[in-house]
Amino acid sequence: MMSDVGTIAWCKPGEPRPIHTVHNIKAHTQLWGVIGWNFKAFSRYDGYMNSATYHRLLSTHVGPYTSKLRRHKFYQDNISYHKTQTILTWLEDNGIECLDAPPYSPEFNAIEYVWSWIKSYVAAQQPKTSAQLNASIDNACNAIPQKVIQSYISHSLTEMQERVNH
Repeated sequence: MMSDVGTIAWCKPGEPRPIHTVHNIKAHTQLWGVIGWNFKAFSRYDGYMNSATYHRLLSTHVGPYTSKLRRHKFYQDNISYHKTQTILTWLEDNGIECLDAPPYSPEFNAIEYVWSWIKSYVAAQQPKTSAQLNASIDNACNAIPQKVIQSYISHSLTEMQERVNH
């Protein structure tokens, strides 16, 4: 018989199928996030990230914080969909000023450290199915302490300042 994971197991009719341990899974999920000194928002989404998806996520998850963001700079990297007219208009309409990020500089981007924290948390949970993976990701997003996020933001700001001074 062939199992649902594509493994062929030979057994006589009526005998139980041999147990096959799964050591890794072929599952993935898309996760988007935004962090601030006093907030965090994460969302899983389907498909590929593009301007329309990014706009929807910004409107839904950043929209409630726009009055607080007006006093601060909004940091996003230089991915092409961050620079579309739709996104630039949304940011301008909401009074949000962006901090230009140098390309390919994850050491200046605190969310990169958050992604690493989330990946470590999920790996420790050892999910075996897509449902377990999604639950582990959701748990990680809820579990990351705001103090940890603040330390990543402080670290990123220090890295930027040190590079400017040298």
